[in-house]
Amino acid sequence: MKRNLLITLSLIALFAVCAICAVTLLRSITAWSGKVVRTSGQLSTKCIPIPDFEAIHASRAVKVVLAEEAPQICIEADDKLLEWVIVESDDGELEISIDPKIKSIKQMNVTVTVPVGNREIRSLRASSAARIEGDITLQSPELKIDASSSARIRASVQSGSCSAEASCNAHIDLTATGTECRFNASSAARITAAIEAESCEASVSSASKIRLSGSAERFTAQAGSAGKIDAEKLATTRASVHASSGSGINVTCSGELRAEASSGSSIRYGGDCRLEATKSSGGSIRKN
Repeated sequence: MKRNLLITLSLIALFAVCAICAVTLLRSITAWSGKVVRTSGQLSTKCIPIPDFEAIHASRAVKVVLAEEAPQICIEADDKLLEWVIVESDDGELEISIDPKIKSIKQMNVTVTVPVGNREIRSLRASSAARIEGDITLQSPELKIDASSSARIRASVQSGSCSAEASCNAHIDLTATGTECRFNASSAARITAAIEAESCEASVSSASKIRLSGSAERFTAQAGSAGKIDAEKLATTRASVHASSGSGINVTCSGELRAEASSGSSIRYGGDCRLEATKSSGGSIRKN
C-alpha cells in the first residue's frame, strides 16, 4: 500500500514536471515580441568568417552541425529567414539563434554548420528545442554539455573530465572517453552514453532516465523521484548506488557493490560482486 502511494505521488510529480517544462518551452519559443516571419519554402545559404570561440550555445530550434575544419561557417535557412539568423561570438561562446525581434516563425528550418576541427571546445549548450550534433570527436581537457527545454545534443568526446546535464525533456546522446564522467538528468530528460572512463557518476530525478554502456573502474549512482538509471551494460569493478522514492537502478559489478534502496525503489545488479545491502521502507535489492 505504501509503495503504491509512493508510485502515485511520483506520477503526480512527473505530470507536474512535464507541465512546467511545456510552459517553459512555450514561453521561450512563442513569447518573443516583434516580427512574424512567413517562410517561402526556398532554402538559401550564407557563409560567414569564423570568429574566435571555445564554446557553443544554440537556441530557438536551430540545428547546429559540428564539422571538420573549413574556412567558414555556413548558414542554410529559408530565404525569408536567413537575415534573422544570429551567429556571433560573445566572450568566447558562439551564440547561434534567431534574432529576438522575431516573434514567431512558420515552418522553422535553420541549419548552421560550424567547423570545429582541432579546436578545443569547453562547453556545448542547447536550449529551447535547438539541436547540436556531429560525427567528429571533440577533444578538450574539460568539457561541459548542457541541454534543456526539449533540446537535443549528440556528440563524441575525448576529454579528461566530461560532464553532461539534461533537463526539461531534453536528450543527450554521448560517446565519451576520459578520466571521469558525470551525468545528471532531471525533469523527464534523458541521457544515453557509451563511455570508457576511470570513474563515472550518475544522478537522476523527476522521472528522468540515464542509460550507460562501456566500462568504468568506479561507479556512483543516485536515483530519486521515479528516475531510472540503466547501467546493466556498464562494466564496473566498484560501485555505490542509492535509490529512493520509486526510482530504479540496474548495475553490473565485478568487485564490491554498496547498494541502498528505500521508499519503494528498486536496485537490480549483475556480476560476481561482494554485496553490502541496505533496504528500508519497501526498497528492493536483488540479483538479475
